[in-house]
Amino acid sequence: MDSLIMRDCQFACRVGELTEERAFTQAIILDIEFGLDLRPAAQTDDLAQTVNYLEAHDFLREHFVGQEYVLIETLAEKVTQLLFERFLMVQQIKFVLKKPGPLLPRGGAWAGVQITRSRGDYAQ
Repeated sequence: MDSLIMRDCQFACRVGELTEERAFTQAIILDIEFGLDLRPAAQTDDLAQTVNYLEAHDFLREHFVGQEYVLIETLAEKVTQLLFERFLMVQQIKFVLKKPGPLLPRGGAWAGVQITRSRGDYAQ
């Protein structure tokens, strides 16, 4: 399967177990790999045949506005589901969500989750 990759996409989000963490937005950094067949786009030179990464970035930014999550696991799962709903040609998503805030004072770079989901995981 081919991949379209977006790395180090930074967004502001309210996420954290403590109420104090959710009182302000924090940086969330996403790495996303969309699994899909890129041949139709390559053969036709047609953006409609692939994931428009600018559209995907704007879609994610719009989602984070006004949303609040306790766990980064919940945030990652919800965003993955929304991406499948929005980009119908995508068959698989590999997703790394990094939250740098909590570990910085302790000398760590970030805490995060990594998930891989297929479209079939959300079949109803």
